[in-house]
Amino acid sequence: MNDISKEQFPLFHKLAGGLFPSIYDHVPVDKQPAYLLTFVQDHELAALVKELREILEKRMSDKEWEAYWYTSPASSFPIDALSTERLLAGLIEEAQRKMDRWN
Repeated sequence: MNDISKEQFPLFHKLAGGLFPSIYDHVPVDKQPAYLLTFVQDHELAALVKELREILEKRMSDKEWEAYWYTSPASSFPIDALSTERLLAGLIEEAQRKMDRWN
């Protein structure tokens, strides 16, 4: 069952709001993580990475992701668990890259 609550994963929930209709037509796939990270403050990146890792550890099925996406603030979303996991991994990578630039 879907257990990605707004209370437990507020930053991920905020990012989901950035998935607008036709994002896949307007933002190239390789640029989507950077675009979505604009929805969080720089000081929130470490907490976001932690949330994303916790979510990935859940290894949710297509059905569980579908249940989440249909109740999320997202207007557009990945088509299955594998696509979602790729998006989350890309977000982690981009957030890490951004944080590394500060150090």
